[in-house]
Amino acid sequence: RKISAVWAESSGDVTVTAAVNSHYSFEPGSEEAKKFLAFSFRFAMPGRSIVYTGDTGPSEAVEKLAAGADLLVSEIMDPDIALAKVKEKITLPFFAWWPVEEHFRKEHLSPREVGELASRAKVKKLVLTHNALPDEAIDGARETIAGIFGGEIVFANDLERF
Repeated sequence: RKISAVWAESSGDVTVTAAVNSHYSFEPGSEEAKKFLAFSFRFAMPGRSIVYTGDTGPSEAVEKLAAGADLLVSEIMDPDIALAKVKEKITLPFFAWWPVEEHFRKEHLSPREVGELASRAKVKKLVLTHNALPDEAIDGARETIAGIFGGEIVFANDLERF
């Protein structure tokens, strides 16, 4: 089946809608752009809707997908912290770092960007998962998000239910 920018399938009382997000930023029309796609999903059920971003950068498609959702499950990353952690473990020449940094900044969501997404989409609750933040950065990230988004903010732990 050919994947377009947005598609939806229903099964019983559940409708799943997917949108291509901005995790991969290849040149439009390039072979890479045709082969590598990342999706965000909306699960709509009677009385409840859940949106899962997966890995994504800022994306109008994800914002539209999340509009009015009861629960937004989003990834989160602080690009400066993530880059510093990677640099501690890997040695590369200085010119090789820009693609890594660009990926972290454009294809993942910082605390500010997560807050903006949740606020603009007017979601009720935000659950942060695929969390690349160290424990000592969580309070600051929560404060940043809360300064933008007025709903409930939860940093998820494995096996929790929402």
